[in-house]
Amino acid sequence: MKKRILAAVSAGILLVALAVPLFGGGIASANPPDGTPGEPNCHGVTVAGQAQAHGGLANAATDHPGVSGGTVQGLQDAISDFCD
Repeated sequence: MKKRILAAVSAGILLVALAVPLFGGGIASANPPDGTPGEPNCHGVTVAGQAQAHGGLANAATDHPGVSGGTVQGLQDAISDFCD
């Protein structure tokens, strides 16, 4: 139960942390494509969108240190939590 709650909170934090800077305050059309949680291609679509928006996945991780800890692996883990 704790793991599911933590995953849901992490996914919400990821969504907000990724969306706010990319949306420019909430404009959905400015956001790169994000995957749909539960869909098989969610992780790949989200990684590709973030990498494209930030000029690489390392830049995306650096731009979102609160979510990723500033590391690519941390960002990959956060995206996995978001997509599960």
